[in-house]
Amino acid sequence: MTTELLWAIGLWAAVVVAGSFFALRQRGRRVEPVSRNLPFVAVGLLATLAALAVQASRIQVFQQRTYANRSGADPNTGEVTANSRLVVGDTRQMRGSILDGVGRELAWSEDLDPLVQRRYTAPEVAHVTGFFSPLLYGKEGIELDADDALRNGTRRGIAEQLAGVFSIGSLDPEDVQLTIWSGLQQEAQEALAGRIGAAVIVDVRTGAVRAMASYPFVDPGQLAAVRQADVPAARAYWDTLLADDRRPLLRRSTLGLYTPGSIFKVITAAAAIDSGIADPGTIYIDDGVFTVDGHTIIEANRPDDTIIEWTLTEGLAYSLNVVFAQIGIDLGPETLNRYAEAFGFGEVPPFEYPVARSQVASSDDFIGQPAALADTAFGQGELQTTAVHMVLVAQAIANGGVMLEPRLIDRYLDRDGATRHVVPSRTWSQPVAAATASAVEEMMVVAVESGYASAAFVPGLRIGGKTGTAEVHDGEPHAWFIGFGGVDRPEFAVAVVFEHGGSGGSVASAVGGQLLASAIARQAQLSASAT
Repeated sequence: MTTELLWAIGLWAAVVVAGSFFALRQRGRRVEPVSRNLPFVAVGLLATLAALAVQASRIQVFQQRTYANRSGADPNTGEVTANSRLVVGDTRQMRGSILDGVGRELAWSEDLDPLVQRRYTAPEVAHVTGFFSPLLYGKEGIELDADDALRNGTRRGIAEQLAGVFSIGSLDPEDVQLTIWSGLQQEAQEALAGRIGAAVIVDVRTGAVRAMASYPFVDPGQLAAVRQADVPAARAYWDTLLADDRRPLLRRSTLGLYTPGSIFKVITAAAAIDSGIADPGTIYIDDGVFTVDGHTIIEANRPDDTIIEWTLTEGLAYSLNVVFAQIGIDLGPETLNRYAEAFGFGEVPPFEYPVARSQVASSDDFIGQPAALADTAFGQGELQTTAVHMVLVAQAIANGGVMLEPRLIDRYLDRDGATRHVVPSRTWSQPVAAATASAVEEMMVVAVESGYASAAFVPGLRIGGKTGTAEVHDGEPHAWFIGFGGVDRPEFAVAVVFEHGGSGGSVASAVGGQLLASAIARQAQLSASAT
């Protein structure tokens, strides 16, 4: 439900309440027939006028920029139609810079007099900023999300907003500092090695995104058209993006929806422990075959076919589908769905970029079928999710069950470099208790130290993780890894997905371990330099 609709409902609900209150006050009073309805008419008119006045004030005072900045895109060409005065202003007005987490410029404006050109650093790093194309394709990403601050500075609080309406004082464009570390972003991009997919790294304790790599990606510098002479080249580049079968305009880290495969077993295990139906030492029978409602699941993951009893910890370490199918049946559809929703499935994670909504199933009754429930419990069925969502699952497990909002903007700076506003860390949800998260954390460490996620192991670090091999209808399965790592306690969480990348136990987990080690090393360097 949109903010506009909520405002309209609220205002007219207030009108109805006011009218109803007055009607109750009038009940029992003797009123002359001629004037019986006049009080009701008067109250209705006054309430309506009050509602319209509130709405008009809100639009003119607090949302003037929102309405002025509205735009629409041609679905065929992608070209944007917007307020022409603002388009001209964008080509002539200096714009704030976008900085990485240590103050390096990722995007900045260059004065060409009378026009202003937007410049970007290396596209492998700069693509996290989004693009700025005032003459053709508008704005995307941080360039759009932080547009007010980058263009005019943001007035925060009622006093500043009112001052802006009456032109009392002015603000300069602000610089926007991201949480991204350029070096780690570059390394994450290189780790994808030209393979379609994504890698996201977040700080476990703050939700700050330290790298958000996607491949393929869009080079924002090739779209930054501010002169008519720039337009043909920008259009040609856009056409190549549209013609590319790899769909580079789809940001895989936030909008790429994939079947999670066995990384979803982390949620199933957490649900089993948190609901009390199992603990890490609970034993399950897995003799290689499990049949439910006529659907037979063949176990291909047992490391030793002579063993048929496996603990929940071993089931996660060796990714035993039969074990997790039984757990799904024990949980039941309502409980499994409830815990998946507690971990954010069915919602859109709050983020500066648009994020695709993860789903448990395409219909409410799907996992009510025992066979579908079993498949869902070990990560198949109709599950769909994104890399940025699954990194939050690993983050929550490593953070005592507290799932934080991912955060790409760290702070807003004035032109002198002084901080105007710091974006705080916020809790999104707490899907499981701290004790449950701790138990699953230990299980994921076992999966790296002695299970199938061993490619993520880094000597001297404590790393936990889970691999995933997500079967799809066409082509090779998607390869996943989610995990966390630190020296003594978890410091960073990571999610890696390779589209049609084969087994998650090899390349994806190795990349995940490598990126965790790099993030930990960079954090240590920053801490040392700060002291």
